[in-house]
Formats: sequence, structure tokens, C-alpha cells
Amino acid sequence: MATQRGLAGFSVFYDGVDYLGVAVGFTPPVVEPERMRVNQPGHAGPLSVLTGRLSGDLQAMLVMGDTDPRLEALVGSPAASERPLLFVYTGFDSQRVQRTVEHEITGVWARVETDEIGGRNRGGGGGGGEGQQFQQSYRVDVYTWTHRIDGEEVRHVDIESNIHRVNGEDVLEEVRAALQGGGGSLASSAAI
Repeated sequence: MATQRGLAGFSVFYDGVDYLGVAVGFTPPVVEPERMRVNQPGHAGPLSVLTGRLSGDLQAMLVMGDTDPRLEALVGSPAASERPLLFVYTGFDSQRVQRTVEHEITGVWARVETDEIGGRNRGGGGGGGEGQQFQQSYRVDVYTWTHRIDGEEVRHVDIESNIHRVNGEDVLEEVRAALQGGGGSLASSAAI
């Protein structure tokens, strides 16, 4: 299973255009097709077969350097799952070629945590001087996630529709068709 990797320095946009600031930390979801080991007659050992479901850590984490009322309004709001957050980072790769990396996420904003720094707290009462801030951490239970590099889709996941595209190829399409009675062979989804 892949591990989550924390990132930083992504500019965050609400609804794709409304700038919210720069993420202090951002952890995209880890999504993989779920596999199951099965024994089948005529095979020397168990096979690893796609189940047609997605697994992994279907959550994203966002840490902002300060609160924003627009982000706060997303927490606990059913309508928030329809408004995408866009994370954009522009930098240079190892060959000094400029690249733009984007992650677009929709989902349910499940929790807010406050990390107090320098005595300032959310209630505004007590301490805190100029230049001190606190961080806000948000967890998103992901519904859709699209990862693009230089505008090209690298990965797209739609949890509700059970769609998982990698480099434009839907890796679960054949499994969905077989499960819906559309026939097709699952031979290509099995690996020893």
C-alpha cells in the first residue's frame, strides 16, 4: 500500500477561482483499487483479483496558517461536497523544467482542529501579539479527487461512481462492467 506524503506551499482556491491563501501542509488522499486473494481450481496458488471497489486512505488533510471564514463555513456543511478546493503548486523538477501540479478535491469537511501558537486562540481572548498566528487543520472525507501535472490528468477518482482513472485509463471499467452483468473477461484484472 502506498504511503501518504505531506506537501506544502500549495496555493488554495475555493470553487477553483477564489484565492484562500497558501497551505502550510497538504496531504492528498491515497486511493487504490481494492484487491482480494482468491484460490481457483487449476492455478498453482492464489490470485490477486480486483474487487471493483476502492480502498486506501480516502481522506485529505489541509493545514492553513490562519483561519478563513470561507473554509470554516465548509465544516459540517452538506453543500460543501459540491464545491471543489483547488491546490496549485508551480516549481521546477530535477531537470529544471517548470511544472504545475494541481489537486482538485470535493468531499465532506469532517473536523477542525486548532493549534495554538504564541498564546493566541480562536476565541480571541488572551495573549498573542503582532505577527503571531495559529494554524487550522481540516480533514476532508474525499468524494472526488483529480490530480493534474501541467494540465494533464494523472489521476481521477470518483468514490461515489467508483471511477478510478490513471493516465486517462479507467482501471475499474472492466470490473464494473462484469459486476453489472455486461460480460467481459476478468482475466486481465487477475495477477499472480
